[in-house]
Amino acid sequence: MKKRIISLLLALIMALSLLPVSVLAADDHTGQVHVTVENTTWTKADGAPWEGTLVDEWVTLKADSTMMSCIVDALTAKGYSQTGADTGYISEINGIKEKDASKDSGWMGTLNDWFTSEGFAKYTVANGKLKSGDEIAVQHTCNLGADIGGSFDTSDKSLKAIALSAGELIPAFSSDVHDYTMILPEGVTALTVTPTASNKQNRVRIYAGGTEYGRKDAIPVQVGTVITLKVGNDGDTAPETYTIALQAAGTLLSADSVALTSIHQDGSAGTKVALTFDKETAALTGKLANYTHLKQYNDGGFTVTLSDLPAGATAQLKSSDGKVLADFKNGVASTPANQFTGSGSAYFYIAVTAQGRTENYKLTLTKPGNYVWGTFNFFGKPAYNTDNVFYGYPEGTLFQADEDGNRTGETGYSRNCWNYIVYVSPQVASFGINKFSDAMQGGDLNTLKTQILVDGEVHVKQTKFGKQAMMAFVKKPVTLTKDKTVIDIVGVDKKNPKIEIHTTITVIVVKTTPAELTDFISALPSTDNLTYAEHYKIVMSYQRAYTGFTDEEKAQLSAETVKKLQDSVARVEELKKRHEDGVQAWIDLVNTFAGKVTAENYAQYYDAVQKAQVQYLELSDAQRAEFAAVNSAENAAVMTAYEAAYRTVNEQSILDGSSIGKPTEYYDDFMMSANHYNLDLGHEDTYYPAVFREIWTNRPTTLYPAGYAAEKGLPYTLPGILKFDIKDDSIFEIKEVEDVYKDGGLGGGSTLPAMKYYLVPKKAGTTTFTVTFTDKAGNFYGQIPEIPVHVNSPEETAIQDLNKNLTNFTSLSNTSKYDNWTYDYGTQGAPFTFKVSGTNAKVSVYNYLQYNKDGTPVKTDYTPDAKGNVTILLKDGYNGIEVTADYQGHTVTQVYSLKGKVTRYVQENISRPGEDLRTGDTAGIWIIGRPTNIHKILRIYNPATTTMFYTDMPLQSVVNTDNQHDIYRTDENGVKKQVSYQPRVAAYLTESGTITLTKGSSDNRGYGSNPGSEGDQGNTGGIAASTRYGFGMLADITLQVENNPNFKLEPKYETVAENGGQVKAGDKLTISIPSLPIEQLAQDYKLRYCLLNYSTNIPGAEYIFSKWSKGGDSWEGEGTTPVGPEVALKSITFTVPKTTPAGTYRIYGGYLDVTHRSGGYEWLDVYAKFYRMEISDLTITVLKGDIETVEDLIDAIGADVTLDSEAAITAAKSAYDALSDEDKALVDTDKVAALNAAIIKLNRLKHADLMANLDTIYKTTGDFMATLGTPTVNSTGGEWMVIGLARSGRTVPAGYYDNVVEYVKAKADANERLHRAKVTDNARVILALTAIGKDVTNVGGHNLLKGLDNMAYVQKQGINGPIFTLIALDSHNYPTMGDVTREKLIQVILAAQLPDGGWTLSGNDADPDMTAMAIQALAPYYKTNETVKAAVDKALEALSALQRNDGGFGSWGTVNSESCAQVIVALTALGIDPIADSRFVKNGLTVLDALSSFYVTGGGFRHTAGGDRDGMATEQGYYALAAYYRFVNAQTRLYDMTDVTIQTGGSNTPATGDTGVLVWVIALPVTILAAAFVLKRKEREA
Repeated sequence: MKKRIISLLLALIMALSLLPVSVLAADDHTGQVHVTVENTTWTKADGAPWEGTLVDEWVTLKADSTMMSCIVDALTAKGYSQTGADTGYISEINGIKEKDASKDSGWMGTLNDWFTSEGFAKYTVANGKLKSGDEIAVQHTCNLGADIGGSFDTSDKSLKAIALSAGELIPAFSSDVHDYTMILPEGVTALTVTPTASNKQNRVRIYAGGTEYGRKDAIPVQVGTVITLKVGNDGDTAPETYTIALQAAGTLLSADSVALTSIHQDGSAGTKVALTFDKETAALTGKLANYTHLKQYNDGGFTVTLSDLPAGATAQLKSSDGKVLADFKNGVASTPANQFTGSGSAYFYIAVTAQGRTENYKLTLTKPGNYVWGTFNFFGKPAYNTDNVFYGYPEGTLFQADEDGNRTGETGYSRNCWNYIVYVSPQVASFGINKFSDAMQGGDLNTLKTQILVDGEVHVKQTKFGKQAMMAFVKKPVTLTKDKTVIDIVGVDKKNPKIEIHTTITVIVVKTTPAELTDFISALPSTDNLTYAEHYKIVMSYQRAYTGFTDEEKAQLSAETVKKLQDSVARVEELKKRHEDGVQAWIDLVNTFAGKVTAENYAQYYDAVQKAQVQYLELSDAQRAEFAAVNSAENAAVMTAYEAAYRTVNEQSILDGSSIGKPTEYYDDFMMSANHYNLDLGHEDTYYPAVFREIWTNRPTTLYPAGYAAEKGLPYTLPGILKFDIKDDSIFEIKEVEDVYKDGGLGGGSTLPAMKYYLVPKKAGTTTFTVTFTDKAGNFYGQIPEIPVHVNSPEETAIQDLNKNLTNFTSLSNTSKYDNWTYDYGTQGAPFTFKVSGTNAKVSVYNYLQYNKDGTPVKTDYTPDAKGNVTILLKDGYNGIEVTADYQGHTVTQVYSLKGKVTRYVQENISRPGEDLRTGDTAGIWIIGRPTNIHKILRIYNPATTTMFYTDMPLQSVVNTDNQHDIYRTDENGVKKQVSYQPRVAAYLTESGTITLTKGSSDNRGYGSNPGSEGDQGNTGGIAASTRYGFGMLADITLQVENNPNFKLEPKYETVAENGGQVKAGDKLTISIPSLPIEQLAQDYKLRYCLLNYSTNIPGAEYIFSKWSKGGDSWEGEGTTPVGPEVALKSITFTVPKTTPAGTYRIYGGYLDVTHRSGGYEWLDVYAKFYRMEISDLTITVLKGDIETVEDLIDAIGADVTLDSEAAITAAKSAYDALSDEDKALVDTDKVAALNAAIIKLNRLKHADLMANLDTIYKTTGDFMATLGTPTVNSTGGEWMVIGLARSGRTVPAGYYDNVVEYVKAKADANERLHRAKVTDNARVILALTAIGKDVTNVGGHNLLKGLDNMAYVQKQGINGPIFTLIALDSHNYPTMGDVTREKLIQVILAAQLPDGGWTLSGNDADPDMTAMAIQALAPYYKTNETVKAAVDKALEALSALQRNDGGFGSWGTVNSESCAQVIVALTALGIDPIADSRFVKNGLTVLDALSSFYVTGGGFRHTAGGDRDGMATEQGYYALAAYYRFVNAQTRLYDMTDVTIQTGGSNTPATGDTGVLVWVIALPVTILAAAFVLKRKEREA
């Protein structure tokens, strides 16, 4: 036996050891926390798996315990499941998941009755935030915590209750009362105070004597102790404060010193009431007479008499909430006779003050009489028609009334209300109950003798009990023969006849009089404005009223009124049939495929399902409502069948690719760092990171923690989820690196595996790749990204910003990775226009997911027009765009991409379903297949999206969505989830004709990061910024609108403009709305960020606005507007663009776009638009501005320029020159070209002899040089000769290149230098070879650029070296090497500038040759470098000063042709016409006149006047003329050889890019020539 007992004990010990620690906890709970889990907000009746308290457990703390771990321990101890604790966010407990009950449902938790400000895992034993005795409550909410006392509107910092372990508060607790006293009970030395915040988002802290205590702590107390409670968020500098002062029981009053007499409710004297007195609590109690409705017997008030008070004492009688009812005078105080008219208990306070001390005595009075109705339901016969509405409620509603029969505003039964009103229609003949339990007395009410009176007459005789009377009432309902019937249910006490209880119900028959019906019918809209949903029941109720009239009453209606009623009835009956037919037609259509569609046969039903989709959206709101389960279970089943078929059709078409080109709703997507790449070689593998954030509707819980699985977008990508298909992996590869993601957001803390991706270029070329899900991840229900990748060649890399400059793509609107260009189903695509630079351009658009056999994409090719403009069609999917052109001497390629999306618009008339649109109607346009531009990503983006379009209809500027049709699918767990939606745009029609809604986009607002952040960490627990951004270009919507002659627009607020609305182009204008009630708006709403918006038809100022921002928290980035909204939002000041042509313009569609926080949550932004179509439009007059004045003066010159045009040309040029550089850029380029052409032509006319002479000189000198044979490598007879021939378009003998190769091989040293001290040798040969299109990096195996790699070497020749090194490098955008940079070269040249503005090789005075050469080197930087511009402008002044009276220049004391030649090259490099610029015309002579004076008949130039033909003079004179004629022909400047294509293959044929130019120049008439040169030059500069 002893062994058996020991065995049993051991077994018991082992069994106990298996139990959780919490189960064995000590009763005192030392070292424990209390955990409860409950659901009190979602009942089983409404579908909850369970309700009530699930867990009530004490959990023992450990060193590593957290609030979250304690919750998990408590659930585990009871065997209950949870999901998400490991991620820091509990999304499910024992089968109840977040969002199961409602979209705002889920699990929330409090620590000591406070919703914590951090995640549960942040409250730990280690950091002291979790302590023994703490209370942890996990609660289910259906409304973001508002239903469990935790509204996020934290503005309410009051207390809801204060519980005490002993004693009671004086006065009784009320949220509005902040200061209390409490009589400390005898023997109490410690007190526990348990406060409850009205909003548990606020924390309540408890203090006494400077020490903080917890909710369960025992606070040491004594008389005089003051306990302070502070309510607010952590760190709140202005918490709400409550105090409790502890006092001893009073001694001034006793049982013998207080007397009380009642006062009847009618004011008559009552009886003396016996009082008892408790000395320990200083409390008085008394009992009044029994409750009755007979006012002459019901005690409603009382008088208190005090005696034996100390001298000088004062006293007050107070209500339970501390309000003073009366001051004691001569020891007597009374209440009103209606102070306490009901039954039950009420208490008061007598406050006595004597000798500086106030004592409070509680007075409790009770009045017997528990009279209540257990049920209280009445019925009409015939049954109530709920279509009849009275005072906003259906017929038969029980309205509460006061004693005088007036409605109180409350409905339904209340135990404190004894008078009710019921409104019925004349069709209700009787009123009563169907069974006695419909109106069953409770409490003492059933014990009374009961009778029922009707209008004072006995209807049911008195019975001994209430139940008997109600049973008789069942059999005897009240016949309603009068307009007003009063039913009085009277109960009388069997022993005391003074006790009577009356329940009155006044039944009012609402009968419409003929006059009233006439008014009602008159108020009906015309029959063409009637709708089924709004008017059917109303019209039919009028018809019923008319049918119920007597013949005499009918005769009181006019024939016109009767006809309108009859017409209205006929119309609504027609509308009813249309309504029902439409519903049935859709049902019939769905039934053709319901239950038949499978993954295998879906194609067979595709068209029918799509037709059903369109027809459903074509239904009216009322018709669509017929398919809601709450309205019709049968119709809801049809909707369920349709949704199932739609899902199958939609998903299967996505999977097999047949959805491409169709308006499809895609569930899944990717948000990526880019949708196209242009990469450079030579970087490390991690130089090009790429982000692919999958937007995944059906994220499986098998792969993700539950808290994350619920999110469509996550800030990390798991390994093994994505797969990439590179079409040509020899061009680049994708490097995949496994890393970790640390969730730092609120409720986060998890560390998860995460992938990083990098694009690694391998060789030059172009290809594409796609990204989608792996088999492990499953199906991807989205458009698979097809991303073009181009790896640049070294030549492409060398061209700065090639991707930006080859086209204007990146500078255009709506070309970001987020933008989608949509086009309407049935059209070919979305047109997109951009401009390509360069020549021989070709644009290819990749056909989405279509490939040739070699893996290259199938392309659709486009050829830009003469100006480089090209319009492509964007198709459904990703549109890779490949652009190839000859640009800066190379054939280059770059890639771009834009997303296209086919959508379908479905129109309806919201106002008058089924009718043609007309003014005054609201058109609804559903969008099938609208793309989502930015998706929600956990911690990063959380946008609320609306679709908007612009309109120019009167009083409007934008239209927005007003409704949406949600699309659902069932996930792997059988849960129905919204995966997409189709928005409806609502357009109120204020204009007839063809109305176009344009520039549609998605307007995204919410909290989170700005666009471009999908690769970031995301929010880490701080305040997320309020964001707003718009993307997309939706296809235009066209509406045909008829005119409604009865439609009128009546704006409330007038827009006015200063100066009568007149403004000069370029000036500012202020418009205002003085009467706009912003002050009232600011009172009604907690404004955060507001925009007053208008649209205009002023080019360049289409949208104008003023802004007001409160700033702070999430709006900190917008700053704080220094003035109030009433100042900032009543006017807009804007600048009319300088280019605006004179005329009248509209400013229209004003409204206020408001972000406020008056939606129930203090922290939540709410978006609203106010005053739409209430603000008047405005017409302003724009007067001619400076830009238009200049353009008009240019137009006045005319096309035929003669010598007589000089005055007009001078006027136009003076006006143009007076403009700032900024304004000059605004003048129309064609007009500037015309002005320049006119100036040139005028100068040509004025210098006609010179121009004819120059043509002869240019041709004969070129012919002469062509006879000189093959050039050598030399400064004379060599490279300058080659440059002149090549840049004039003449052929350079092929043998020259062979000479260069031999020379270079012989001369080049180890540093590739051709001369030990003269860098100009390398520079000169580079210029010549570039001019003929030869590769300077491989001349017989030598790289001549390498010889320009050392600054010290470059400067050995003085200023000459840096000048020609820079000219050579810039001749074809060649890369720099070594320590040589363009910046250093420029700096050296600028540093050598003389005080007079010029340059020289030696000495202190400017030399024209060196000054001109320095200008030639600096010319490429003149427009982009302010320092260079200033230096060159000064140098031009110096050159002008050096020019002689004959137009010529001299160097070193000698007037010579070479100086003239260098000046001509310099001026033309800057775009200055030597014969047109007044600075360089002296005595009517120009530098070209001077150069021509050195001409030698038969070709060539002298060095000085009177000398012989000179080789150097001839070469320089010729290439100077080549520079001038290139300028005239709008070609690149002499040394800008980017127009030359560099040949890298072995041909000896020169490639100058200018072949034939000379002959063409000479052959063209001078006038055409001049115009062409200006036009082309302007295009090039633009």
